[in-house]
Amino acid sequence: MSKFSSVMNLIKEKPGMYLGKKSFTMLYGFITGFSYAEEDNKLEDHSTLFPLPFWFFHEFVKVKLGYYKSTSGWYNMIFEKNNYDEDFSVDVFFQLYDEFNNLKIQSCISAILSEENKHFHIHDPSTPKRLTGSDENGNPLYEPYFSDPEQIFLIKMSNGLGYLRVITTKKTCFLVFKFSNHEKESTEYFHRFFGENLSWKKDEWKNELLNNKELTWT
Repeated sequence: MSKFSSVMNLIKEKPGMYLGKKSFTMLYGFITGFSYAEEDNKLEDHSTLFPLPFWFFHEFVKVKLGYYKSTSGWYNMIFEKNNYDEDFSVDVFFQLYDEFNNLKIQSCISAILSEENKHFHIHDPSTPKRLTGSDENGNPLYEPYFSDPEQIFLIKMSNGLGYLRVITTKKTCFLVFKFSNHEKESTEYFHRFFGENLSWKKDEWKNELLNNKELTWT
């Protein structure tokens, strides 16, 4: 169990003791400060994919509460849905957080990227590119979206949440910051980046894939 999860369990049992009083606004302030402290001091534990990193909670709450976008953040979505009730919103937060923390993999397929897939990602003009700056004449400069991609994963989540898309590179493991409702939508996403010639196979996610890799989202 991560330090964050352990702290959340303590607050859930005795919110008044750790927050001063049972208050959703105070809970949000505590979580924000704790998260910044973890990030700034590199204390986050990303040695496993599940439980998903807490920054994915925004997208989870969006799906569970029926919002179109997650840009307002988990705090605003929960608070709004519960008529800005400080006390009850704390209860709803922990109901959602417990469900989020217990998400599991229902099934998984993966594809090791071939040289053809990598060439498509770098050179095909239809492939999305990342804007990286401009040259001396002010013309925009672009580069491939992923540097040294190696393997892709399509993970079907429990609780009917849909699909999680994962791209591993030599240095980074990217989670696509949007749950997809349909497998076809997810495979088409990968086709845009790596071409249609992908050799999918049934697989199991192995946490060893995170060894020495940064876990982040795109």
